[in-house]
Amino acid sequence: MNGKTKKISINDLKPGMKSGITLIDNRTGEVFLTKGIEVSENDIISLKKYMAENKGIELKTVNRADTIFSIDGKQKFLPSKSSKFVKQALSKKTQQEALKVVENLISDIRMGNVNSKEIKTAVEGIVDDILENEDSALNLLNIKDFDDYTYTHSVNVSTISILIAKEAELSKKDIIDIGIGGLLHDLGKTKIPLEVLNKSSKLTDEEFEIMKQHPVYTYLLLKDRKDISDIAKYIAAEHHEKFDGTGYPKKLKGEQINYFARIVAIADVYDALTTDRVYRKAMLPYDAMKIIVSGTGTHFDPDLVKVFLKTLSIYPTGSYVKLNTGEIAVVKKVNKNKVIRPDILIIEFEDGKKREPLEIDLSEDKTKFIVGAANINE
Repeated sequence: MNGKTKKISINDLKPGMKSGITLIDNRTGEVFLTKGIEVSENDIISLKKYMAENKGIELKTVNRADTIFSIDGKQKFLPSKSSKFVKQALSKKTQQEALKVVENLISDIRMGNVNSKEIKTAVEGIVDDILENEDSALNLLNIKDFDDYTYTHSVNVSTISILIAKEAELSKKDIIDIGIGGLLHDLGKTKIPLEVLNKSSKLTDEEFEIMKQHPVYTYLLLKDRKDISDIAKYIAAEHHEKFDGTGYPKKLKGEQINYFARIVAIADVYDALTTDRVYRKAMLPYDAMKIIVSGTGTHFDPDLVKVFLKTLSIYPTGSYVKLNTGEIAVVKKVNKNKVIRPDILIIEFEDGKKREPLEIDLSEDKTKFIVGAANINE
């Protein structure tokens, strides 16, 4: 197309075409189209299904930090369903700035460069957003283009680690350092062959041994840098160690593992579970939380799992739940003393009638209770 982008109808999309836009569902962070990447048949099916189910979604003006796309010659916007009810913890600007830092970092690291000032500024932005937005929903990035996974995963792990560190009442300096460690924890994956890193099926024993070297590579990239804290270096080296000593690369056990690395270990697994991967769909937060809890004392530090539960709860702010009445609600605020009885907003009522969301504190209303997580995208 000689460098020009042509607007076409969804119905005219064909596999092999390159998208001139990045098209994201802000409800879930799922990417339907990625700028410059060839469109697949699955991309087209997902996009057509979404547009059929969400007719008439259009805004005349949108925040420039949000994702805008052009389909059929009209400017449209994919809103976040939960953001209609619950404030998001991170601004789009903060997330995009952190994402850009990681992209630059992975590019620069191949030439031996690490812009520590840029990294710290990005992490401070995440910390400030979180400290200013108590009881807000944790809005993580979720990218379907698997080449972008390392970028988004790094930002998400940094964010979750910061939340846990805040709940653990660490100093702001330590919170920033753990955020930097989370942002840098997977840098060593730049040394892993792409055919291993992006493999869609189970790794062979030999391939897994190659993958297990990435914490070592990350540490080696950082160890001689005086502008990177020791906390970040420990996180790089030890975030895949397990509390029972069965992790890697050194099979450290219990308190032999650095405290900050134990925090990032939880954040790392939680984000991996709740993100779409080439070999499986993302889990609901509730299901991911059950797996984290099941790893108490084996994979994870028991005390830090308790802190994590207080941080996000079984049903995190912004997640959807089903009540015993059959009603669907969104969690508005976590109750840290009664994790299964948060403040909620009922959005789908028992009688099926549409009305304004109804706020209820389940710690006070004994007639309603949560029976499980709800997947509004099914």
